[in-house]
Amino acid sequence: LIAESRKNAIIPLLRKSADQALFLQDETLNVVAKNFGQWIFHLKDSMSVSDRKWFLDTFIKIASLAQSSSSTGDNTNSTQTLARRMCAYNFPCIVLVYGEECFMERLLPILEGFCSDPDEDIRSATAAGFHEIVNLVPNEPALIPPFIELIRGGAAEVVAHLTGNLDRILPHLYKCASDPSTGPRISRVQLDRIIIGCNRLIRGTGSWRAHHSYLTNIAIVRKLIPTKDLFISFVPMLKQEVLTARAIPCRVAASLTLLLFMRENREKSERQTIIDFFIHSVAKHRSCHRRRLYLDIFPLIMASFSRAFFRENFLDALLKMANDSVSNIRLQLCHLLPKIKENLILPDDENILQQMEKIVREMLSKEQNSFSRQLIQTYACELSRAETKVRPDKADDAKLKEEKELWERPLDKENNNEEQANRNVKDERKPPASKDNTLKKPPVGVSNKVDTSPWRTRTSQPKTAIVRPQPHVVVRSPSPMPRPINDGRKSKLPLANASTKHLSRAASALANRATASPEKSKPVERGKLRQQSNNNTCNDGLPAVQSNNTKSLPPSQTQAKGTGLRRSTTETTSLKQLSVTPGRSSNVSTPRSSSAFRRPPSGLIKVRSFSNIEKMPAQMNMKIRTIE
Repeated sequence: LIAESRKNAIIPLLRKSADQALFLQDETLNVVAKNFGQWIFHLKDSMSVSDRKWFLDTFIKIASLAQSSSSTGDNTNSTQTLARRMCAYNFPCIVLVYGEECFMERLLPILEGFCSDPDEDIRSATAAGFHEIVNLVPNEPALIPPFIELIRGGAAEVVAHLTGNLDRILPHLYKCASDPSTGPRISRVQLDRIIIGCNRLIRGTGSWRAHHSYLTNIAIVRKLIPTKDLFISFVPMLKQEVLTARAIPCRVAASLTLLLFMRENREKSERQTIIDFFIHSVAKHRSCHRRRLYLDIFPLIMASFSRAFFRENFLDALLKMANDSVSNIRLQLCHLLPKIKENLILPDDENILQQMEKIVREMLSKEQNSFSRQLIQTYACELSRAETKVRPDKADDAKLKEEKELWERPLDKENNNEEQANRNVKDERKPPASKDNTLKKPPVGVSNKVDTSPWRTRTSQPKTAIVRPQPHVVVRSPSPMPRPINDGRKSKLPLANASTKHLSRAASALANRATASPEKSKPVERGKLRQQSNNNTCNDGLPAVQSNNTKSLPPSQTQAKGTGLRRSTTETTSLKQLSVTPGRSSNVSTPRSSSAFRRPPSGLIKVRSFSNIEKMPAQMNMKIRTIE
């Protein structure tokens, strides 16, 4: 549309629709609040001064109307609350159109109301566009209290929206905190503590992407505060996150930020402490997860530092992992070797290249798994195809030059920066000298809120983040291996050749008794022989029952060698009996055998027993004594 049509037709129609929506407060109010930012942005060149004033007043009316409704604790899905969410979404566009001239007096109270609103969606919409507000109104110290208010609420989603654009917000806030002319809003040390407190809010939730964004974006702090304060405040927190963060991307992000902080330090001893931390606490740790983390961050080390630095400080610990006990770590090392070769320069790095080729050969000779051998062969082919450099490239020269400038800069320059920062902190702590200073007057509706203590230790509405517990993996120990065949231990189960062995033992025992004198044969020996014969039959899987027969047993045709005994067998209906009779007449009589009941061996066997004991009356008692 042409400018005349916009001015004479569109703007009056929108004004009429907005007035009607404010009067009725129905569903049309949400539609007006949602599209209010687009209307102002597209019609800003066609609006007159009165139109600009009317649209600003209407926006403030919608936000204030919904604010009074939300403060009374009405339903979160009410019309006023939904309209207020749309106002928070369109607030950066309103700041873009009206600029700084109306921000302090008209728009800043609306922003502070959004940041302290009890509705979490309103605060989330404000946090998502806070970086745009900071860019549109730079060097404004009045934006620090709303930023603190958003973090103080404790909602993980709100803090996640802030940390996603933290690299755009922090430069303006630190500049305002370090400027003595802005007044005692907040000190730089307090701002450091607030940013570190964001980590405690996010790391306990399940939003690991927000935690990753936070750990990545706080790397901008190295250019905003002195190196000494950086190592005191942020380095211990980053070391803890490298070792204990729940998600692997968060550990990698914390490692990269810690390395960038180390790069800014000119003290070699402090740089060496961080290098030793990565080598001893990560690369040489007994946990395979930490050792693998060292392999994950090594490509970032090669991309962030010069070739000479990573070759001197990090490469040796990496190549020593070729003898690691975990196969996945060795395979990942092989996968990194071609990338390392591409950064080498011949003939200066000839010994490193030979060491890498030796590692691949040893892995191929020692690896037993076919799948792992195939992967190693693939990586070996990639290593042979990778090309080295003949001369240093421009990117590596730029990194080396920047490192020399950072590490060899004069100490006076850094001391001057620290003195200036400390002077700014002291000036912030001093009260204002006079009332007619150059400070901007706070808005009428928010003067008490800003001048009072900007940092509260207790919130009116604490938020609780619920963390889902991580599953615990329980690994069962493997079942024991079977005993080898040539084991000397005897089996407890009945064997097929057990009866033959016991027959030979019984025959040898009877032979000894036959040759001995009749006086030496005692009841004890008869008991032993009876026990051995019972063992023979029990090992065959059947109970031994032998009774005296009045009839003579027919002798068998075979005789035992070396003895005067003959083996005779008789068959009953379903039971086999074994008896040993002397070959020729002697004074030794055949021992009587009674029914013997023994404990069956392990396994399932069929047991049949016979007994000649008659039934006795119930009133009779029977005692058994052992006669010696």
